[in-house]
Amino acid sequence: MGCIVMAQPDPENAVTFNGIDQFIIMPDSDNINTTTVSNRTIETYFKVNDATNRQVFYKEGAQVNTIKFYVENGNLIVGSYRNNGGPNHSIWFRTPVNNDTWYHVALVLDNASRLLFYLNGELQATNENYFELPNHPGNFEIARTQGPARYPNCSTWGSNGLVDECLGDVTNTDNVELFFGGSISGFRIWDDVRTADEIMMYKNSLITDPESPIGEGLLAFLEGYTMSFQDDNGNFDTEDAQGVVLSLDELTVEQMKVYVENGFLEVDLTNSMVPDRIELFDLIGKSVGTRANASRMAVHQRSEGIYILKIQFQGRSVSRKVLLNKRY
Repeated sequence: MGCIVMAQPDPENAVTFNGIDQFIIMPDSDNINTTTVSNRTIETYFKVNDATNRQVFYKEGAQVNTIKFYVENGNLIVGSYRNNGGPNHSIWFRTPVNNDTWYHVALVLDNASRLLFYLNGELQATNENYFELPNHPGNFEIARTQGPARYPNCSTWGSNGLVDECLGDVTNTDNVELFFGGSISGFRIWDDVRTADEIMMYKNSLITDPESPIGEGLLAFLEGYTMSFQDDNGNFDTEDAQGVVLSLDELTVEQMKVYVENGFLEVDLTNSMVPDRIELFDLIGKSVGTRANASRMAVHQRSEGIYILKIQFQGRSVSRKVLLNKRY
């Protein structure tokens, strides 16, 4: 296994969310969120359709201790708080962003003493009074936050480096869901303090193997529609978090059948409709085959095992687990 390097976030590997009911959820892990965090780097590319309303595209933790990335009123806002965001327990950074534009964002927790914010690989701000983040259970999510949470509530934002900063003042929300409308690519969580050079140098690398030279220190990564993360035992797991975009109004089982026959992977939609695109991923997130405006794909040369099939149709997408074996 190895890695593929690309010059920009690959639209074919980006996950697109409708801002209504689509998201990716990962279960608790003793190696990620149900533990005390001193050193951590979280990074991702994102593109928002409309940054007017509050839309959360990464949430780790919930009401008591959290890390959060979101957009609102034309701004990107990233930050963290502990102990319900009391005095000296809340730090937020804010900077303007444009709609339909790719940005790379990274938040670095450095030895429970500094919080660093990078945009497009460039350091924007450093707060030297960060805090150790206690364990923060509750599923961590991409493109949604669920339940009560706290957000910065400074009437006047100060400044830090190249961006605005809000300290200490937070407000609680009701039990609401906030979804993200846009695209995510190259999401990663690292178990270390990434340097400025590492963030800049590798932000455009498509990592498909955590054991590759540039994958050392990875706790979780999203490539294509497959999320891989370290479970409680330190093993990379994709069974409980397939990276499937969940939707309440996706094509139902009755409307779509996926099966393998005579060496072909077949997708049957109702009324003989044809998908706009079908793409097959292995369980480490590598695309191994794609077809446009087609309902079948040759798979007779593929190795046996479990794959993830992504199906795009009329602006919607859905993923299905597929088992390939030699009995077809």
